[in-house]
Amino acid sequence: MNGTSAAASAADISGATLWFYLAGHGRLVLSLLPHADLGFRKAGEVNDRTLTLEDGSTTYRIECSRRIAPAFGRFNVYAFADAAWRPRGAEVNEPFLLGATGRPEQLVRK
Repeated sequence: MNGTSAAASAADISGATLWFYLAGHGRLVLSLLPHADLGFRKAGEVNDRTLTLEDGSTTYRIECSRRIAPAFGRFNVYAFADAAWRPRGAEVNEPFLLGATGRPEQLVRK
């Protein structure tokens, strides 16, 4: 984030809609599809194992051990920012969470 490095590991996560939570920043819901009707906006790109995106003045760069998109090449990334989102239950004190689902409607509050 903004040139600062942090390491985190996650089990294999896959789905049409990815999300990550970072304490103090809320949750970003990501998709390779625009989903303009849900409020997603173009925020960055995926290239092989690297995802780069911007949310306001914050730049995120995520590097994975495997290819992120289902094919080689550059892909636009669309994001829905939910700064108010906080984890619940056992995850309430986690500084970073990552997950995925098949349907963006399950993650976006409209």
